[in-house]
Amino acid sequence: MQNHKRSGIPSRWQAAALAAAVLLAACGGDGAVSLDEKLERQFERFEQARALVIETYRDLSPPLTERMITRERWESLLAPSAEDEFTENDLAELKRRQAREAEASRQHAIAMSAIDFSQFRALPAAQSEQRIRDFCDAVPKGAMLHIHPWGTLDPTTVRALLERNDPIVPAAQFARDLADPAGEAWLYPEELDWLRSLPAASRYSALAPADQDRLRSLLVLPPGVHEFPRFEAMFAFVGLVLDGQWESTVRMYEDFASRAIDQGVFYVEFTENIDPSELPAYEALGQHLLDTHGLTVRFNHSFFRTSPAESNAEAVLTLLRDIHSPWFVGIDLLANESHTPALETGQIIYGPVLANVELQGGTWRRTMHAGELGDDRNPRDALLLGAERLGHGVRLEHDPVVLQYAAQRRAPIEINLTSNLKLGAVDDIAQHPYLKYLRLGLPVSLATDDEGMFDTDAVGECVLAVGKTDLTYYEYREMAFNSIRTAFVDDTLKRNFLQRLSHEFAVFEREIGTQKIRALN
Repeated sequence: MQNHKRSGIPSRWQAAALAAAVLLAACGGDGAVSLDEKLERQFERFEQARALVIETYRDLSPPLTERMITRERWESLLAPSAEDEFTENDLAELKRRQAREAEASRQHAIAMSAIDFSQFRALPAAQSEQRIRDFCDAVPKGAMLHIHPWGTLDPTTVRALLERNDPIVPAAQFARDLADPAGEAWLYPEELDWLRSLPAASRYSALAPADQDRLRSLLVLPPGVHEFPRFEAMFAFVGLVLDGQWESTVRMYEDFASRAIDQGVFYVEFTENIDPSELPAYEALGQHLLDTHGLTVRFNHSFFRTSPAESNAEAVLTLLRDIHSPWFVGIDLLANESHTPALETGQIIYGPVLANVELQGGTWRRTMHAGELGDDRNPRDALLLGAERLGHGVRLEHDPVVLQYAAQRRAPIEINLTSNLKLGAVDDIAQHPYLKYLRLGLPVSLATDDEGMFDTDAVGECVLAVGKTDLTYYEYREMAFNSIRTAFVDDTLKRNFLQRLSHEFAVFEREIGTQKIRALN
């Protein structure tokens, strides 16, 4: 008999033992299910949950509220079996994998960058800030996909509209309506005291100049970090400024469009709630912004997560039945996320829309404010309810399994740095997870959210990203392209936009390459 040991050829039992060892190693070495297998099975559960949403809402006959998926059923479907449970070691290993992938992506980005931002950051503070701002002024921006028009009013526009409209300022009513710290919107005590010191109701022009100044200041969030209801209170004053006049609304959009174009933005998606009767006016507005300012816009119809389910159910059926316009392309869910989980408040909207798209060829696109505040499960549930993009998504990083799922699906994230800082979604821009997302392959793009209220703009967001994080030029460029790649526009327009952005970057890089590269670096 041939000596297998000496010849180097394994015997049958040795081969079987070797195969078993390989299998055990793949399964964690002790017969347990491997991390990769657990992820695969969990992602299958995610897809089963998505299928349940479609099946639940395939029939759109009311009342939709009677078929809502309960949290108990939802979590039961998503819960892994005992053998598929992620251990602490599994999660630690997954985080290590993600960290390695992110670091490899960062190193690749450094190698691919035409401009070295670290040279900017190494300069003395004032010089560094100016160099970064000069860069951000000049660099192409592409698009912004997360813009609330009512939050875009800047101080110049606010003053002009108040002086033109001269509205009655209902100070006493504001003081009553915005006085409850437990309410959806409220002001601080000193702000309420000031309102109470004014006449109960008087024209803006009748106020003392100092009171006019203070009133206008309520359209910009004060310095520091604030709770969401303080931010929401500002919209009462926006309503005062616009005074119910369509001409004021047009002025608001025009002024934003002018700033956006000046800063290198040529496409914007606005989140706006409309009635079907308002469609012609908004379509004309969109055409006007294109013809007059060169800004292409689309609208995502907004729903409020704080509205009753019955109200949102009726509104989504109206949307599917009555709103048909090339200008209104998507839906969005917004408002304070702190106590309004995505599953409970979003499914009555996203379920019918997802079922309509998957089963009937509907064309509505879907984004959702998810992961800004509140329940850490919101980003997961938003994706499973059919959201194609996530607005903010800061809390996505809290669950490495869902983050891995989002990375596998290349789920786009609309990032708003100043907003996240001022509303406490992050404590420090340097710790913002947007770069982790980008480096894991999620198509991240920058926007300004409510830029007038947060005292920022496209340039300011670029300055924060370049100056306060270790973003590379290659990654900044990718975010600009992501803003177009993930836009809710038709393929022809998207191709044209990508070609335009490629040309703009080519011109920008050629100019700095021939004239300024030494100074910039």
